[in-house]
Amino acid sequence: MKIKISDLMWYLTGVCIGYVSGFLSEKYFRRHRYLYASVSMCLLLTGILSLSGCTGKNMENEGEDIVQAAQIRSESENNIPAEEGEKKDLSARLPEQTIPEQDKADDVKEPVCDFITKLSDIYAEKDTLVVFRCYYPDATGYAWEICEEGRWKSAEEKDIIPKVDELYRKVSTYMTSADKEKQVRCRISLVSGTTVLEEAGLYILPQKIIGILAEPYTAKAGEYVDSLMVPVNVTFSDGRKETITGLNGLYFWNTKEESIEQSSTETGGIEETVTTVSMASEYNCAAVGENENRMRYQEQEVPVMIVGEDQTAPEIQDLELSEFQVSDGNSALAPVTVTFRAEDDISLCSALEYAFLPAGTEPQETDWSNEASFDVEIKQNGTWVAYCRDESGNIGTRERELTAIDSMAPVVKLQLANESWCQENKIIVEAEDESKVQYCYSCISLGIDSGWVHGKTYTVKENGTWKVQVKDEAGNVTEEEISISNIDTEPPVIRGIRIKEKSGGEAESDER
Repeated sequence: MKIKISDLMWYLTGVCIGYVSGFLSEKYFRRHRYLYASVSMCLLLTGILSLSGCTGKNMENEGEDIVQAAQIRSESENNIPAEEGEKKDLSARLPEQTIPEQDKADDVKEPVCDFITKLSDIYAEKDTLVVFRCYYPDATGYAWEICEEGRWKSAEEKDIIPKVDELYRKVSTYMTSADKEKQVRCRISLVSGTTVLEEAGLYILPQKIIGILAEPYTAKAGEYVDSLMVPVNVTFSDGRKETITGLNGLYFWNTKEESIEQSSTETGGIEETVTTVSMASEYNCAAVGENENRMRYQEQEVPVMIVGEDQTAPEIQDLELSEFQVSDGNSALAPVTVTFRAEDDISLCSALEYAFLPAGTEPQETDWSNEASFDVEIKQNGTWVAYCRDESGNIGTRERELTAIDSMAPVVKLQLANESWCQENKIIVEAEDESKVQYCYSCISLGIDSGWVHGKTYTVKENGTWKVQVKDEAGNVTEEEISISNIDTEPPVIRGIRIKEKSGGEAESDER
């Protein structure tokens, strides 16, 4: 019978380690798991060699697989599971909930959020696995380097693991062991052709953490909080206390109820079985207000209050004003209907409030309207400001220049298109006013009246004194006169012809 050594050794090694961990305490087993894995492999190698008769070269290759299998098994005891499709070497693995189970088959996912994750310092207990991560939405490549003995060198390729995180972003990660303190940096190449250099350090904690507390953490509502960015107050085994930001192995810990099953007991009672699922995640979306959350570090659960602040003002996308009659200062002002179209990233449109006031006037509570369309009396000219307020008190604005009262008549200047003799001429009007104007051209002697028209030029075919009136929207009128006397439409008149006789027999004509 031919036995595939890699499959058999992986299986038997896992069985041996499982039995050992079952007899010993979990804490003691984790501390010496690599020793147990090595002993188990040595025992298995002896038996398998006798069965398979494999060569030393083959055994060396298979032995590497066994070491990796033992490491992966050990990682699973530390809640760092192996993910499908990764390299065989020890890679930077996040909790299994990084990619939801139902979405693993879908290779293409749009990022839930595309914010930048910069390289940050990490504090870790000695001999633990540490994962540095970096993400830029427009990155075309990541180059990792590590500083050893004062010199920077490229990180080993097997320790650089590109992966999709729980937000479906293609993050670059670098995995290393916390065997000593070290510096790590990453060069990010961007689409624009520029390069960004991020640098961070790995620091070893002086003692084991036996106690941990988290202060309330404030973030912008709707954004994702990185677990590494949450500062925690830790107590070491020697009694010392310290505040740490960037604690390795600190995750958000979410528990949700999956199902409730009821069954009858032998005594006729009802027994309920509640199934809950706990998920570890690197990010937590900050909802508006104070929200109780839990984090987890090793076996210790850490309550944390995430305070989500709505810091974004609503956006007024459009502002419409109904048509209104400009007053000359004597007539009453007609109300104007102001209609808003606005939206907010958190508050519903129905929860937004609106106001429309002259610039420099602070909105009072009585000025706010729950309706997006309402009437306003425009009592003064100048800049008016539209306000929109969300539930958190953030206010968005938009300005509009208005003329509601106009007691000034237009300033008018007249000129003619032709100053020399012509068969017809044209009156050209230049009018200055804050509102739209209309024109009226009339000549009493000719009995001509154009009525109110929008043209600022008027063609004249007869001489005379013309009156030009200009009226603005408020009804203010300016009147000017201009005389035209250079229009000549009559042809010359031939009165007679006289012929004179020249010397040499030629005739000379003289018409009259």
